[in-house]
Amino acid sequence: MKLSTVHVLGVEITRLWPLAIAARGGDAGARALFHRRWREILAREDLWAENFKVVTHWVPQFLWFAIWLADGRP
Repeated sequence: MKLSTVHVLGVEITRLWPLAIAARGGDAGARALFHRRWREILAREDLWAENFKVVTHWVPQFLWFAIWLADGRP
């Protein structure tokens, strides 16, 4: 992965997706890990430091997709 061509925030959020899939199976440990990683990503100011245009056009969609996966959707 070449960091100059990707958003680090996007990488971290997409790493939530497999955790979300594991969490939807009723495994309390997997669900706790998903929620812990979710909170860590939201709290890391360095991930959100890029300008507003960079982090707003797709971030809500990627985060919403993680929630949907964790809830057993799509």
